[in-house]
Amino acid sequence: MTDISGQNRSPFSPRAENRAGAGAGAGAGAAAAGGTALRTLAALMLAPALAVLSVPGKSSADSGLPDPNVILEEVDEIRAPDTDFVFSLEVESRSDDEVDTSALRVRVKDSEKSLVVFSDPPDQAGRVLLSVEDNMWIYIPGTSRPIRISPQQRLSGTVANADVSRVVYSLDYDATAIEADTVDGVDAWRLSLERDSDFAAYGSLTLWVRQDNSHPIKAEFFALSGRLLNTAYYGEYEELLGRERPTVLEVHSAVNTGEVTTMRYYDMAVEVTPDQYFQRSFMTRVR
Repeated sequence: MTDISGQNRSPFSPRAENRAGAGAGAGAGAAAAGGTALRTLAALMLAPALAVLSVPGKSSADSGLPDPNVILEEVDEIRAPDTDFVFSLEVESRSDDEVDTSALRVRVKDSEKSLVVFSDPPDQAGRVLLSVEDNMWIYIPGTSRPIRISPQQRLSGTVANADVSRVVYSLDYDATAIEADTVDGVDAWRLSLERDSDFAAYGSLTLWVRQDNSHPIKAEFFALSGRLLNTAYYGEYEELLGRERPTVLEVHSAVNTGEVTTMRYYDMAVEVTPDQYFQRSFMTRVR
């Protein structure tokens, strides 16, 4: 919108001689007052319209586009069946001729707390990853106590710690823009997500979502510098807990060509985990 910061200049010099007499002076004063009143009235009439156009996160009436954060919440409801739930996860990382596989059990509480327990491979069995709000710790059997780690650290292959422990996007990212697009002939919304918390593993995301049912299709993950790090594809939708949900997330590295990490979700259930499980002092006792 145009910044209206200038002032209107009178065509008459302030030093002009007043030759019209008192009557003319009074008429000019009335005209000026009338002009000021009209400008004030126009500003008051225009203010509500400008206010509507400047509301963050809202599209203009003519665009016909939905609120991107509403779409993001619908995506999160598909990926997470509740605020409290559990699931098992198999993470397979492939690079050249090497394949590494990890098995984990994940417990989520109040959406922003999670406990991840490793059961495979044998040298990682018993490891515990705890995240509470923006904090994360790991406990390794045989050590004296849990240590603080970064959500951005790589857990396996191209996957970061936060990719496993945090299931929903809206806790860590704000949807700032939305555009209509197509993916393999399917009508989609393209959402632009910006980092909104210290727990976020990435600087920004671009997320493609089906227009007809809000199923996520694919996502691109970017570093704070803007460099593309990974491209992920959501697939193998299954009916789980009353709704179709993706059970596979395939992540392709844009940094290390040919490196692919596949995350398979199964045994998902709505379950409330006791509060004590999400205390750092309890990590050494988790089995």
